[in-house]
Amino acid sequence: TSEVEGGRHFFIRQEHKMLKLRLASILYIESFREYVHIHTKAQKYVIKKSLTAMEEKLPQKEFMRVHRSFIVCLNSIDGWYGNTLQLANHEVPIGKSYREGLIKLLAPL
Repeated sequence: TSEVEGGRHFFIRQEHKMLKLRLASILYIESFREYVHIHTKAQKYVIKKSLTAMEEKLPQKEFMRVHRSFIVCLNSIDGWYGNTLQLANHEVPIGKSYREGLIKLLAPL
């Protein structure tokens, strides 16, 4: 379980201890059954929580749901092509129902 705190970080339980996870380090969050995989620049953390519960706790100005199984940190997006976002060395799919809102937000000049 994780406890989200108001601020720039939250704590997650990993191997019987609590770790501080800074929001700025998160690239994206991926849902896998009743767990979420939090992908950071350094590593991946797995916690038992729904993607919807994570989405409700994260700041909406910085994180966006882009697929039924993915939330991304908007500052981590390096680019996109077709229905795929590029974040560092990762690719994340864009769901059809999320595409229009995301493209409006990322609209090129």
